[in-house]
Amino acid sequence: MRRSISQEFMIFLGEKMSDKSVEALREERLALRREICTLARVKEAVELDDFGIIKLINTMMACVYRFRFDPPVPMNEIDDLENRTSQISFMSTGTEELLGYAPEYFLGRDGKVMLDRIHVDDSPHMFTALKKSMRNKEMCRLSYRIRSFSGEYRWIWERCVGSYNDKGELTHAQGLMTDIGEQHRQAYQLRRDLTLHHIPAGDRYKFDNIIGKSEAMKKVYSAILDSCEGNSHIVLYGESGTGKDLVARSIHSLSDRAEHAFIPVNCGAIPDYLFESEFFGYRRGAFTGAIRDKKGFMDLADKGTLFLDEIGEISLSNQAKLLRAVEDGGFTPLGSNEFRRPNVRIIAATNRDLAEEVRKGKFRADLYYRIHVIPINIPPLRERGEDIFLLTDYFQEQILGQGVKKLPISVFAAFEKYSWPGNIRELQNVIQRYLTTGELGIPSDTRFGDETCTLCTLKADKLETAVTQFESQYIRAALEATHWNRTTAAQRLGISRKTLFRKMKKCGID
Repeated sequence: MRRSISQEFMIFLGEKMSDKSVEALREERLALRREICTLARVKEAVELDDFGIIKLINTMMACVYRFRFDPPVPMNEIDDLENRTSQISFMSTGTEELLGYAPEYFLGRDGKVMLDRIHVDDSPHMFTALKKSMRNKEMCRLSYRIRSFSGEYRWIWERCVGSYNDKGELTHAQGLMTDIGEQHRQAYQLRRDLTLHHIPAGDRYKFDNIIGKSEAMKKVYSAILDSCEGNSHIVLYGESGTGKDLVARSIHSLSDRAEHAFIPVNCGAIPDYLFESEFFGYRRGAFTGAIRDKKGFMDLADKGTLFLDEIGEISLSNQAKLLRAVEDGGFTPLGSNEFRRPNVRIIAATNRDLAEEVRKGKFRADLYYRIHVIPINIPPLRERGEDIFLLTDYFQEQILGQGVKKLPISVFAAFEKYSWPGNIRELQNVIQRYLTTGELGIPSDTRFGDETCTLCTLKADKLETAVTQFESQYIRAALEATHWNRTTAAQRLGISRKTLFRKMKKCGID
């Protein structure tokens, strides 16, 4: 008797069922069900986590963002990152508090709408650090100014990181920006207070390593404090020997770059044919004698300050090379194909009028306008009368040590009348010469050393009267030599301020 199709199927199924017990199939079904339930819980947890994270982000007083690069950026094109197409895919609600814009204003727009708001002085530094971090696949930490809806610039602190696909291409950039304007202001005020007020009493006429309390120098101190923040280039103007290098070092030491190198360069001492190798460096084999790689001044000053002393001595041809490096934000070392982009702030110094040099065709106008952002004028010593005595004390102690006998008043009178064409440097040399030989070596009608020359002017028969006259003349000379600063005069005379007032009253000196 022939079997039906259904009977044949049941026989086939029975044979298969014999290979696997019903119990085993039941276990597989239960395991599959458990796996499905687990995946469902994971999916729910992820959805809840995403919702919770976004909700948390939107409660933060900060801007959290995400950019998507389309197409992704290959590693060899990271240097052109600012010109690549990107789309803002997420902005937290903290954007409105930070920048004054609703998040919807940025969503879907190109990332350049954010980048274009960065302060022009901060853009080079920001892009250099960003590209380096994206290339090394590491977190980037930045501090810069960004323009808000009101047009004002706000200091922000940012942390950002990139995302990459399997090919190593940059697909996204995401990060967090917070307002640090108040912290920045407080840090600046604290630095200013510490510099101007919280200094030892013995150093009350010092600003960093600069000595002076004249009104002319107070203007310089104010300019130093105003210019030490940021990355704008600075030009220091002043005669030879006025201490332009000390001002440059003070600006560096009070800036955010203080932890990095300060590289001083005497531009007048570098021959034209060595300019490129000295400033931009070279690679081994670039020329005969290049037996090893050498970093140039620009690389050595990375993240720090490059001080170009006597910048007016650079030839026009080399000015063009320097301009190219400053404008392009980098350079190529000799014998290399690598384009270097160090983060350098330039402080230039000169004893010439660069604007006049431009008119005469001796200095490039484009370089002048590129570096002449913040000019600071350093006054000559002849315009700092009361500072001469402070500087004299300082140099005397440097040469002979503390506790030495003060110089005669007549020496200070001669110092005050002299014009000091060599400025502080000449003063230091004159003091050293006088302490060594007893000769000043500057034009003067005054005899030095023994003060008995003033006795010839005394008109008195009695000793007591002569002593009073001499004391009156001596005190008056001290007061005139110190511009009638009674505290300084008392120090010069080796008496207390109270005693000086008493003697002035006795001698009839108002």
